[in-house]
Amino acid sequence: VLFCHPAILGDEFTGSYSEVDSAIEQHLLGETTNNPSEATTLLLIRAIEYSQLPTDAAAAAEEPEIDVRAKRRQNFMKILSNVISHPENDVYRRLRVSNRFVADLLAVKYAEDFFKVCGFVRTSLPLAQKPSNVETAPPETDEGSGPVEPVTEDFLILPASSMEGLTHLKSMLELLETAQPIVPLVFRDTTVLQVGILKRSPYIFI
Repeated sequence: VLFCHPAILGDEFTGSYSEVDSAIEQHLLGETTNNPSEATTLLLIRAIEYSQLPTDAAAAAEEPEIDVRAKRRQNFMKILSNVISHPENDVYRRLRVSNRFVADLLAVKYAEDFFKVCGFVRTSLPLAQKPSNVETAPPETDEGSGPVEPVTEDFLILPASSMEGLTHLKSMLELLETAQPIVPLVFRDTTVLQVGILKRSPYIFI
């Protein structure tokens, strides 16, 4: 069986599903230099379609695989939508990396690249920040090793958005909402014959 994608790879390129799929991915990666917003969003959409079910067996059993992937895509959209609707609210511009909801999204390939293109910056912050007017004891030290480094936690933080920044987020959200995954297509010269319903495989590729 041969596959292709003329719109992305031209009319002459054909190959196995994995060969064409890899070529599509490489093409989109190349486009991240010229058009990072669109290319990275399309890479993310593809990655969501290929993403794995939750490792938690109970959670995985609750929803079909297709629903898990659809929900992940909706969650990416929700993050952008919240920022666009409430641009001055720090709550929506700060994502705790260790949060279960955020961690599930970051497990998707190209997710962090997507957030970076959106403007989010990975930042390490102290676990507990006391008000500046509260006196605190000097940091404990290990004998001979100096002050103990404070415990930090990683966040993805989006700086305060300008109008230009919001327009950028809106365009990425629109693409995330409307674009279809770019995947290999069956080569047009491959004949597909449907056979009897009782056969083991409903299709034969020639």
